Amino acid sequence: MAKKTLKSSAKKIAYLTLLLGLKEGWLLFVNLIGLIYHPFLTIRKIRQKHDLSQTALIFITISLPLLTAVFTTGLIYLAMTILGINFPSFFKQGVLLLDLITLILTILVSLYLSYWSYQVITKNHYSLFMEKKCH
Repeated sequence: MAKKTLKSSAKKIAYLTLLLGLKEGWLLFVNLIGLIYHPFLTIRKIRQKHDLSQTALIFITISLPLLTAVFTTGLIYLAMTILGINFPSFFKQGVLLLDLITLILTILVSLYLSYWSYQVITKNHYSLFMEKKCH
């Protein structure tokens, strides 16, 4: 039996990680496009597959711009208060405008997905999400 070296194991792990990353990235892209064009079918497909990784990736992708805007604003605030850096007024207003736009877009996307989830549950389509049990 051949000995496995650390280098060959690391290469194999890196290769499998790359393949898994490409697969999940492609599925995320397809699911995000699907949420735009046919949200009911996409939500149903993700739910039927019990794909928690795609569910988490979609929610992270939706909330990432908002988290980035809040983090950037926090860094600018810290630079202004702790380091004493004084940014021009138009820069501060631009950052606040960007944060406001990001907040509004995140809320709109969340409402859009919430609406479709509500439609699925209230229109008696919820049974489509359940696994069919064989008797």
